[in-house]
Amino acid sequence: MEPKAPESIGNIGDVENAIPDFAGLLEEENGVITVNEEVAMQAAEQALISAGLDAELEDVFMLPIFKATVTPGSVAAVGFAIQGDKLLAEYVDKIRLVKILSPDSGELFEYVVDLEEEPDLDKKFTLQLGADIQSPDTEIDLEADYTLVLFIRDDGEFDLNKTPGIVVDPVTLARALEADGKRKSRGCDAGVGMFGMLTLAALLGLRKGKK
Repeated sequence: MEPKAPESIGNIGDVENAIPDFAGLLEEENGVITVNEEVAMQAAEQALISAGLDAELEDVFMLPIFKATVTPGSVAAVGFAIQGDKLLAEYVDKIRLVKILSPDSGELFEYVVDLEEEPDLDKKFTLQLGADIQSPDTEIDLEADYTLVLFIRDDGEFDLNKTPGIVVDPVTLARALEADGKRKSRGCDAGVGMFGMLTLAALLGLRKGKK
């Protein structure tokens, strides 16, 4: 699949028109628009509960709300340039990427490694270091610059904007502490194999200092 570059999304008013359920719940800093922290925390908590994880939410890192134009009904692939410490995990299979579905609900993306063998990439994500897709048991280098690639089908369950061919969506990363004091891995149901290079048309850089 050829990834799509994130497109300019305009101002908060444009985002509210695209996903009206989030009107009044957005914030902007240095031109980057995200949901506010309260919304991200609530969605992440519900995502952990829905996934059956006995874990306490510790922190979130909101990704910019993004837009992608695709063939109607197809899967959009969006890449974010992100420093390792913002992934909020020690290992790749402990990354919890949350799709914010409403101001008070969310669902976890699933990690995938073998993109060519996956029958449907919708609602999944992967992590690259350079050209290499990372295996689930890889330890995350907190100082390294990664590419986080997520996949959302146009007009699918994760796409909040119902205009055909337009994907506009809020996403957050979450860190949770398991009840016994150990950070819990969500696991990964994709095998590890040989992979070709996933070339991103463009990357949306995340500010290293944003929490």
